[in-house]
Amino acid sequence: MNKKILASLLAGVMAVSVCACGAGETTEETAAVETGAAIEYNVDECVKLGDYNGLEVTITGDYEVTDEDAEEYMSGLISYYGAYAKNDETEVKEDSVVNVDYTGYQDGEAFENGAATDQYIDIANSTYIEGFAENLIGHSVGETFREECTFPEDYGAENLAGQTVEFEYTINYIADPVTAENITDEVVKENFSFDTVEEFKENIKGYLENQAEDTRSTDIRNAIMDKLIEVCEVTFPEGLLESRLQQRIDQYTATYVTDGSTLEEYLQSYYGATVDEFTEQLESDLDRDLRVEMICQAIAEKEGIEFNQEEYDAFIQNILASGSYETEDDLYAAYGTDVESGKEYLQKMYVDNLALTVVEESAVVTEEPEAAEDTEAAEGTEETAEGETEETTEETAGEAAAETSAQ
Repeated sequence: MNKKILASLLAGVMAVSVCACGAGETTEETAAVETGAAIEYNVDECVKLGDYNGLEVTITGDYEVTDEDAEEYMSGLISYYGAYAKNDETEVKEDSVVNVDYTGYQDGEAFENGAATDQYIDIANSTYIEGFAENLIGHSVGETFREECTFPEDYGAENLAGQTVEFEYTINYIADPVTAENITDEVVKENFSFDTVEEFKENIKGYLENQAEDTRSTDIRNAIMDKLIEVCEVTFPEGLLESRLQQRIDQYTATYVTDGSTLEEYLQSYYGATVDEFTEQLESDLDRDLRVEMICQAIAEKEGIEFNQEEYDAFIQNILASGSYETEDDLYAAYGTDVESGKEYLQKMYVDNLALTVVEESAVVTEEPEAAEDTEAAEGTEETAEGETEETTEETAGEAAAETSAQ
């Protein structure tokens, strides 16, 4: 199965890896989750800590953001939002982009959903019915006129299908698509909520730098977790790995497989994957996660790291501020089989995270540039996946634009 597809699938699993199957429900799925949560163990008997102070780790990646990166990103945002700027042209041509108001009339009466104002129409790439955009060619800015159009026979609205109607147009102005080269302060104010182009660029660069720093931090933490697994020994309590694995499978099924199909049918239909492929990769990821979790528990005990209610409350409020959950109970219910189990889980994960931070603070991090062969391989992958990338550009740009504007 395609590794990219499997990675996408597993990302969904991780998103619900600790989510409940439904508070208050008594099902086979929740029973399995409760079984996993009920397995207790003495971490001192299961984990033999190595020397975790001053761990030496190496990360490879490009964490520098250049002006060119910001320019490229800005171009993507402009393209996504389809911004236009008024030009001085007065006559509509075959390749013009025109801002118009229009109203459609059938038998002399304006018909429903047939009018709009301040609409941009790209004559050469119009998605309107045949003739609608072409009617504008040869007319002038400021002109109001009527022209006929005939709807196709298979048009969705029965009252318009195959009918000839009149559209009244008012041409407001002719425009040019905005690019990074011709964008103005006025366009930035109207479309991106910044006062100047320079402020827009600086904000984008700041956003990208924050993203790069987040990536660097994630890479460091992942390298440290891998190193901890290398220097420490973990023995899983009997049944823990299997129970946690079943828990994640059940949680994924309860969250996504809601159309009456089986997990096998769902995976095959949406991802071309089998349950065995899904389970094999999931178990590999879970093995690593569980080892890190148990090591962090052992470090927390050795370092005497204690739960701090005030700091924990701030941690929870930070999660709530993201807007994903309305109340603390909603958050806890999403991280356990019920509110109480979710709260217990997050409290434990909070302490484990503090332990990992202790290790991180003493770690010796070396940054190395990506190997040439890795860079070439990545470029080859980008070329191969160009079609797939184009499909997701708008979604990515839209999400990032929302974050950028919110800063």
